[in-house]
Amino acid sequence: LRTAEYENLRLEATLADGRLVADPIALSGTGGGSFSARIEIASNAAPPTIHVQATGHALPFSFIPGAVDPGQMSRFEADIDLTGQGGNLRDIVASAVGRIKLTSAGGQLSGTSFNSLSGDFMIQLLGAINPFAKQQPYTELVCQALLFRADGGMLRTNPAVVLRTNQVDVIS
Repeated sequence: LRTAEYENLRLEATLADGRLVADPIALSGTGGGSFSARIEIASNAAPPTIHVQATGHALPFSFIPGAVDPGQMSRFEADIDLTGQGGNLRDIVASAVGRIKLTSAGGQLSGTSFNSLSGDFMIQLLGAINPFAKQQPYTELVCQALLFRADGGMLRTNPAVVLRTNQVDVIS
């Protein structure tokens, strides 16, 4: 996220009986993007547990950092629900269960960035499908999705990345 786009922060938290609950943690910005989360840390449990639920609306994001001008970045919807247990960050991440879902409609990806992402095969395929592809400065993104499932600290995907452009669909 580009922090310059987010001006308003709202944070409410309570601490009682070994439980810290931050609800909401909310950011909103001039570009229409917003992010809100609820984080609960229960240190009175054995082992301590952390639960994060978050949603985002119109979040500027790019699969490839620096691939597009900030004004052309796709705007993503986010849905996150993760739980982990442990006495340190490593144990919490190693035990994480839940899901992360990022979806978007529209946006642009510079031609050189798309070539970096797709490799030689995709360059040849796009050239065969559309001989003018090399001449276009941008590839129009129709929709994108990043889908992850956390299970025992492992992020699993099926599929991980779905990227639909005006020229080709990529499912990885």
